[in-house]
Formats: sequence, structure tokens, C-alpha cells
Amino acid sequence: MIEHRLIDKMITVMQKKVETWKQEERIDPEFIDVAVDFIRVYADKCHHGKEGDILFRDLNRKKLSDEHKRITEELVEEHQQGRKTVAEMVLHGT
Repeated sequence: MIEHRLIDKMITVMQKKVETWKQEERIDPEFIDVAVDFIRVYADKCHHGKEGDILFRDLNRKKLSDEHKRITEELVEEHQQGRKTVAEMVLHGT
């Protein structure tokens, strides 16, 4: 849970930066690099890696209700979508 709170805090900081940039009509490339690095390394590899390598693996071995299976599938999809979004951000320099 602490990992989720830290990710939430970083997302809040990122949102505030974007609002500031809109007002100032500029961006901070260094902050973008830090934010992308945070998402790729901490959120994806460390946090989502644990969920994917341990939690989802173990959940797939259990007999789950249809609702819990659906929720697990949605979480896996969210992780995949997050990786895709970050990859596109890096590719396009946004």
C-alpha cells in the first residue's frame, strides 16, 4: 500500500507541473526525464513487477470468483496499458 501512495503522490506532482507549464507556456525536460524514469523503474519494474511476478501469478493459481478473475484481468490490462503509454511517451519525447 505504501508503494501505491508514493505513486499517487508522484502523479499529483506531475499533474501540478503540467498545470504550471500550461500557464507558463513552457515545459521542463529534466522533470519529464525524472518522471518517466520514476514510472519506468519504480512504478513499473519494482512495484508492478512484484504484482505481476508474485501477486498475479499466485492469484492465477487460485480458484477465484468470476468477479475476482475480472478484477485481476483488469489490473493486468492496466499494467500493460501503462507500459505502452510510457513507451509511447519516450518514443515521441512527450
